[in-house]
Amino acid sequence: MSAAERVPHFVPSADLLLPTDEQRAIQTSTAPTLLVEARAGAAKTTTLALRLAEAWSRGALATDCLVLTYTEAACEAFRNALAAVGVPPAAVQDFRITTFDAFAASVLSRLEGGARVPQRPGAEELRSVVWQAVQVISDQQDERWPDALEYPSQGDAAFVAEFLDNMAWLKGTLKLQRDAPEGRLTPDDAAEMGQRYMTLRLLQAYERLRAGGHPDHPVFRGPADATYDLARLLLQQRDDGIDVPTEGWPARLRVLLVDEMHDMNEAMFTILLHLLGGRSTFFTGVGDADQVIHAAAGADAAFMKGRIEQDTRRTPLVLPLKASFRFGAALARPASQFIGKPLETGGGLVTQVSVTPYGDEDACCDLVLAAVRAGRKKGGKSATLAVLLRHEHQSIAIENALIQAGIPYRALGLESYLLRPEVLMVRGLLAIVGRDFASLAGRDTLQRLVQAFMLFCGTRFDEDPERPDATQDQLMSDALRDFAGNAENLPMFLENHVLRKAEPAAARRLRAAMSVGTETDGPQRFTRFLEALDMPWFIAQALVRPDRRAGAVRNLTGLRALASHYPDTQTFFGHLNDTAIRQKGMKRSGAITLAMAAAVKGLEYHQVLVPFLEQGEFPYQEGSPTDEANLFYVAVTRARQALHLYVHAGRPSEFVGRAGLF
Repeated sequence: MSAAERVPHFVPSADLLLPTDEQRAIQTSTAPTLLVEARAGAAKTTTLALRLAEAWSRGALATDCLVLTYTEAACEAFRNALAAVGVPPAAVQDFRITTFDAFAASVLSRLEGGARVPQRPGAEELRSVVWQAVQVISDQQDERWPDALEYPSQGDAAFVAEFLDNMAWLKGTLKLQRDAPEGRLTPDDAAEMGQRYMTLRLLQAYERLRAGGHPDHPVFRGPADATYDLARLLLQQRDDGIDVPTEGWPARLRVLLVDEMHDMNEAMFTILLHLLGGRSTFFTGVGDADQVIHAAAGADAAFMKGRIEQDTRRTPLVLPLKASFRFGAALARPASQFIGKPLETGGGLVTQVSVTPYGDEDACCDLVLAAVRAGRKKGGKSATLAVLLRHEHQSIAIENALIQAGIPYRALGLESYLLRPEVLMVRGLLAIVGRDFASLAGRDTLQRLVQAFMLFCGTRFDEDPERPDATQDQLMSDALRDFAGNAENLPMFLENHVLRKAEPAAARRLRAAMSVGTETDGPQRFTRFLEALDMPWFIAQALVRPDRRAGAVRNLTGLRALASHYPDTQTFFGHLNDTAIRQKGMKRSGAITLAMAAAVKGLEYHQVLVPFLEQGEFPYQEGSPTDEANLFYVAVTRARQALHLYVHAGRPSEFVGRAGLF
């Protein structure tokens, strides 16, 4: 290759970006298969955007390019990176930038004749299918190894959560497809796969229920099921010697880019192989082995290594992207110590790192609010400041402080606590008792409220004799039309659809709470209301995952603590209403970001605040040690100018000590 061929065709505006030698080598490489091994802060998304811009400027049509990544947040980060390097907005919109699962769903939709497959995104929506699958297994009379089946007690949420976790890993790794036994599955086969026989038999029954016997499409899809279904179809048709239909696939694919490739699993890789098969596509994958946080779904940095060459016979060129241009040495040193690998910095950035101890949640919240205010007074743009959390319940005190201070914020990877189902159910009951529906009038809020009652109380709508095939979602949509502009219909909804059909234990608790709610107001009425409602009982009945149940209880504990600052329930409920209305009406321009740490991969901020660094909280005591460590690394390496860590004085997070900061 001559020196002239290495001269970039696409040159970003000098005031936007001055590419480094590493970036320029990646941008202009003529290698048909390129893997980029990056470090945090090394501008891997920006560099990938430069490579796409280079191909586009040399004549590649946007419609012949495809960018795949793991999350929608990462997709948005890539679009922003294209704009940041100087690609015109109209051109940015023309590129196809999507997640693996969304891409798989679009292909399957074409193959399935455009049929809409209902989505069940949460564990609670999948629980009933798990129990149906358990029943299917127990009803089978021809089971050869009944003694190897370990049946759970009815309603065992821990069993459901464990199965769903195992299922996510089995589907992500395509374990059953890759290591399929000859003939009928046996307990020995399960042992060889490192799984219990009950788990694999249950997965088989679950998948038959999900398929529903329909010849064209399944009854529903859960998280990442589109990726799994498409990958499984590709493997099956390959094994059967059948050509995969072309519907839904890119007609021409000149450039294929994969960002966050360290989060790739076997199902995604199977789709990638099909996209590359038989094409002269220029492929580039970028990743960082220290940022794998989805190992539970089969993510493995090994796909950045020898699998491309092994499975495609392409010999990849591997280029480094080592120097961080996001943060300076003061952050690079502890980050390097934390991962046990050197981190280089460039660009002369100076990043301040502060570690502040706190005694309790209120003190931590006060420190965060003071730092946010200080950042605003210094003239920094609020949109470049982020508060990163490990658990969603940690947002309650911070959200209230921000709203009371008039500081706009946007939530990323979590919902405002006012819209979480356990809080909405409490708000809904208080609204009905007090006949105060001001903050519940919006259609979206009403829909979430109805869904909360459906979740916790098993609420179902009566079938419509004129539409016998109507789903509960469709019936709920009909009911919401009755609420539109008239939230005062909520009492009728509670009486006719909730109390009349609820289990006796649920109805008894609801009526007891409503009775307390009608008492003379006073400082203890809200506490008595919560005790009568016994929301932890509803949570234990409805929610599946232990961390979600614990978080829901913590949300209510935070709500109770907040109520203690008000003289009576009416004043407190008025505060909730005002807060909901103000939060909804806040301008989003200049807003700070309040985010889950897992939601900010690929993003960066001038200032990053990480509160509640307490042992058992972060790292979470129930989490995978490796995933927790990688998540902490992701969180702290989002900062450009300042990183503020708030560490529990009595139970400091081991991660802060491991980084040499406490």
